[in-house]
Amino acid sequence: MNPSVLPSRPDHGAPEPVLLILADISGYTRFMTSNAKSLAHSQVIITELVQTIIQVVELPLTVAKLEGDAVFLYGRKRDPGLPWAEAKRRISERLPVFFDVFARRVNELRGSTTCTCGACANIEHLRLKFVVHSGEALFCRVAGFLELAGPDVILAHRLLKNSVPVRQYILLTDAALADLEMPADLQHTMGVEHYEDFPAVTTHVYADARTPVRSPVRRGVAAAIKWNLRLWFEPLLRFLFPELSGRSSGGGARVSGAGFVILSILLTPIYVPVCVLFTVVSQAARR
Repeated sequence: MNPSVLPSRPDHGAPEPVLLILADISGYTRFMTSNAKSLAHSQVIITELVQTIIQVVELPLTVAKLEGDAVFLYGRKRDPGLPWAEAKRRISERLPVFFDVFARRVNELRGSTTCTCGACANIEHLRLKFVVHSGEALFCRVAGFLELAGPDVILAHRLLKNSVPVRQYILLTDAALADLEMPADLQHTMGVEHYEDFPAVTTHVYADARTPVRSPVRRGVAAAIKWNLRLWFEPLLRFLFPELSGRSSGGGARVSGAGFVILSILLTPIYVPVCVLFTVVSQAARR
């Protein structure tokens, strides 16, 4: 899969059948608004976890867009390169795998950090949820970007706001359940969601009861040092060179992180050797 390669399609055409998937990371809102350091580190951590999700994705899923702490994916049912029967089998097999990969990555990051800010200290509180809907989407280009549009795309996004009482799950609509072949040994519960301008939506929720707690398996010292340095320097680079992040950096965001950036510059000559030494000692103590 190469998300950067857009399919060669006309700017506007007839809607085509698709499977829509939203992978959403939740649990960081309160830390992202607490202070500049937690905000900066939460952005680094969310970016790392989103990249982990993308790396797990394989054809026939394509990344449509990154939406903050969520990844919008789709699969074309009329993909000439892969029959839908084979495509849905692969997708059904991969969905539960995301939980294992996500939990393992959370464990690694929590075991590697030496930072005690709100974001770093609460990595294990992050959860992953999926919304899966099957329908139609219109593919069109807007300002050079491939966009998916239509009522089913809107409904898929609205389903992120639901009445599911658990924090980590896979939610499928009736249409999605009919399209996929979820493992028979996975238990699910049925529910109904209501949204303006849409009829009642029957849902099937596969809850994941596992909690990504701290693991006794730790990353290597070199990897831990690399992660701690990234936590320190990435917010600084994002501030100094906002164009490198691929996102617009509004004035408000830059002002809120200015104090942290200035402090980073001043303390870097001291922090780097201390960070390396502290990481080596803490990793050795955990073994």
